[in-house]
Amino acid sequence: MNIRLTKDQETVAIRELVLDAFDDEEASTVAQLALELLKDPASQALSVGAYDGDKLIGYALFTSVRLDSAENLSAYIMAPVAVSSDQQGTGIGQAVIAEGLDRLREQGVAFVMVYGDPNYYSRSGFHVQNAIKAPYELAFPHGWQAQALQPGALEGLAGTLRCAGPLMNPEHW
Repeated sequence: MNIRLTKDQETVAIRELVLDAFDDEEASTVAQLALELLKDPASQALSVGAYDGDKLIGYALFTSVRLDSAENLSAYIMAPVAVSSDQQGTGIGQAVIAEGLDRLREQGVAFVMVYGDPNYYSRSGFHVQNAIKAPYELAFPHGWQAQALQPGALEGLAGTLRCAGPLMNPEHW
């Protein structure tokens, strides 16, 4: 397995992977969101893929966010994370997440947010104890998680997150 940043011409492979990884009910919405975020220059996307040869088998997309109480603080949100259905449970998702977090940490990003299964994302260092509010009311508030990439980055930090345009749609929350 090789992990690297994805290339601009790999959007079809990203779409196909997301469609395969998610259930039918949400797959097309999540795939479309990923492509829209990749096209949006304001998202400052970090797009990480895991490859078996030339085949994309794992994926994590990180896009920039702003906290209303700390506009100059560099922060990101991770969405989506996808692993091909025949490779799930093999550690590929954790590997692409780790690569993305390492790259963001090296860039001086303060923290990363994610909205998803706490049992899964806690394995990558995310936790629910934070005072940062999502842009919209959450159906599953226990899934709203953060990870400081710089020491003390989340201490005393509170406010509401603003995401890149495509992610500021209530249907994604």
